[in-house]
Amino acid sequence: MKKILTLLLAGMIIFGFIGCDHQVYKLPWDQFCISEHDGTAIELDSKKKQFIIDLLNCGNWDNGITEYSADVKFYTQQQIIEYCAGEGIFNDITLQKSLKISEEDRIIVNMYLEFN
Repeated sequence: MKKILTLLLAGMIIFGFIGCDHQVYKLPWDQFCISEHDGTAIELDSKKKQFIIDLLNCGNWDNGITEYSADVKFYTQQQIIEYCAGEGIFNDITLQKSLKISEEDRIIVNMYLEFN
């Protein structure tokens, strides 16, 4: 029984490393998401925040930022990230890189942010 538990634990650790090789993006201690349209905070529960952080950490980022206008600005512990809801693109302003998410993920993020 101990061997099975040890193997399961080892498998979980290995798959954890495969999913995201490093955590660049971490939740801030205070405000996370601000509307670019009116400057109000968008309240998200911890599950929704973690989903967005996981997208940022596991995505395939491209060098340089895109020219799309931002609907929302995210603040992590060290970065400022803008998000274009229509295109599903995150622009990391701090690190000067961009991430295009899948249409499925765009729909989920927009639903969390209450963009219809």
